Amino acid sequence: MKQYLKRSLEKDLKKWLGKPKILILKGARQTGKTTLLKKIIKDLKTKNKQTLFFSVDLEINNSLFQDPKLLISFLKSQSKKGFLYLFLDEFQYIDKAGLFLKVIFDELKDKVQIIASGSSSLEITKNSEFLTGRKIDFHLKTLCFKEFLSFSFPKKESFSWKNITKIKEFNLIYKYDLQNSLAKYISFGSYPEIVTTKDLEEKKILLKELIFNYLQKDVAGFLKISKIKEFNNLTKILADQISNLVNRHELCKIINLDNATLIKYMSILENTYVFNFLKPYYKNIRKELHKMPKVFINDFGMRNVLLNKNMNISFDQIKGEEAENFVFMELKQNIFSHNLNFYRTASKAEIDFIITQEAGIIPLEVKFQNKIKDNLPFIMKKFADKYTINYFLIITKNYFSFCKKEKKLFLPIYLLPFFNL
Repeated sequence: MKQYLKRSLEKDLKKWLGKPKILILKGARQTGKTTLLKKIIKDLKTKNKQTLFFSVDLEINNSLFQDPKLLISFLKSQSKKGFLYLFLDEFQYIDKAGLFLKVIFDELKDKVQIIASGSSSLEITKNSEFLTGRKIDFHLKTLCFKEFLSFSFPKKESFSWKNITKIKEFNLIYKYDLQNSLAKYISFGSYPEIVTTKDLEEKKILLKELIFNYLQKDVAGFLKISKIKEFNNLTKILADQISNLVNRHELCKIINLDNATLIKYMSILENTYVFNFLKPYYKNIRKELHKMPKVFINDFGMRNVLLNKNMNISFDQIKGEEAENFVFMELKQNIFSHNLNFYRTASKAEIDFIITQEAGIIPLEVKFQNKIKDNLPFIMKKFADKYTINYFLIITKNYFSFCKKEKKLFLPIYLLPFFNL
């Protein structure tokens, strides 16, 4: 029996149970949405609450999902004994799903609460126009590093960046355990089923099956991609250039796609939670929108299968682009997307990440190498001449240092998930 991994999102979602809102849980396939829904159902049943669960993608021909009036009639009969919780897994398979849910909500919001999940942000967004003011969105991602550790390394800690003594103690005690865990995380990724599978060969098989199902079920089937070969090539090229700029003009020539189709395919890859495209930092928003983004993948295991890479690396084998991608994944867990960018000058000098906060900006640079100098990169100093800086953060391989006067912190990469920005 697979171990259930408690997700941090579970607590947030449960706060809204019983309230007059549709709860929409979105995320990539196999991030644990169905498992989380069934865990909530189990908890509700222990409190003698009424629940109904449908896998909509498996029951798309069910007459209840052809006409909202039929489902309303059915739900009224089911809710005679009291309030009912209706769970709809992969709800985007319902025709005109947003309008469908709106009709049910408006008719039965005092008797029934809808909790729906979906794995395509494109379809969820398209169906959300009818749900304005009626829904609360939740995004279930693959396991963050702290969730990953809760399974493979149960000791959990948290601290403030100002408490330097505690950070040093934590580093001394757990350094090698955290390094080894990070290597596993980057080897096999962070999908719950992959993490909880112990056999290495089984992990590889499951990852290949995950990619096949995504390409066949979501892309070729549901989203109806016509140029599958070109789409697959794009996926592999982007996986190979994580943490780098995306030049659409070059990609069009390499893959033999027109610009409009390329933009469409990149949007699908982002909205089905495979890649993220990070925009540069500019004060002029119109200028920002026209600059090349950087690409990051949302799961290392998927990348390693796509590129046929070694899937059992050590900490010292982690590449710089993988380290930067890991930092991006952790930052995305805690920072709104519009507050995270990168910075690049006309002369191609770059700061890996720019975090915008009320107190000022945090420039963050990833220096994943054995030896680094204990001084700020020149580009960070130049950036500080133009903008109000909260503090400087340099993510390193092993090196730790803090200078309060210069507002700079050198932090080992494996400590970042415990660091309060």
